[in-house]
Amino acid sequence: MQASSLANVWCGILRWMDTNQDTSAAGGVDDDPAAWPDDRMVDYAGFSRLTGLRTGTLRHYGTKSKGRPAERRLIPEPDDHAREPDGSAIEARPRWKVSTVRAWMASRPGTGRAGVKRGPRRSTS
Repeated sequence: MQASSLANVWCGILRWMDTNQDTSAAGGVDDDPAAWPDDRMVDYAGFSRLTGLRTGTLRHYGTKSKGRPAERRLIPEPDDHAREPDGSAIEARPRWKVSTVRAWMASRPGTGRAGVKRGPRRSTS
C-alpha cells in the first residue's frame, strides 16, 4: 500500500473514531446530552457531544490555551482530570462539569473574530 493511501485510511479511521466513539463519563451513545445533569463530568468526547464541535478542534483549543490567562483561553480550564487507580491525575485526560461547558458555550462569541465589526466594502473603482 502506498504511503498516501495509508495516510488516507488512517485519517478515515480517526474521523470515524471522532464521530462514533463515545468514551465520555457522561454515558452511552444513546444518552441525550441535553438531559445530562450540571454536575456530571465529561471528557473531550462528552464536551464534543454537548457543543457540536469535533474532539480534534477541542484538543487544539486546549493546546493553544495552555499558559494563557483565563480571559484569553479558547476552552475553559478543566474542572478535574481523569485519575489513575492510585489516585494521581492524568494531565492528558481533562474533564469538565456539564455546567462549565454550557456556560462556556453561552459566552462564546458568534462567527468571525470577536469584537471585529465589518463595515461596508470599499469600492475598488
